[in-house]
Amino acid sequence: MIKYLLTFVLVGLFYQVQCQKKIVKISGLVEDAETGELIGFASVGVQGRPISTVTNLSGEFSLNIPMTLKIDSITISSL
Repeated sequence: MIKYLLTFVLVGLFYQVQCQKKIVKISGLVEDAETGELIGFASVGVQGRPISTVTNLSGEFSLNIPMTLKIDSITISSL
């Protein structure tokens, strides 16, 4: 029983490693459309998904999303 469990765990780990390679990296700057001012600490995420990040002080962000979500919408919000 332990041998089968170990095999299942190893196969599961291998599958996770393979799935992690299918990632799309989205990066960019968030700026005010009217003034062109860079917006720091804005929230950037995939709409309806628990995947998000926050821009740095210079408005830069980088977001890694699974390839299966590459056609979803990105939302940006700031107060």
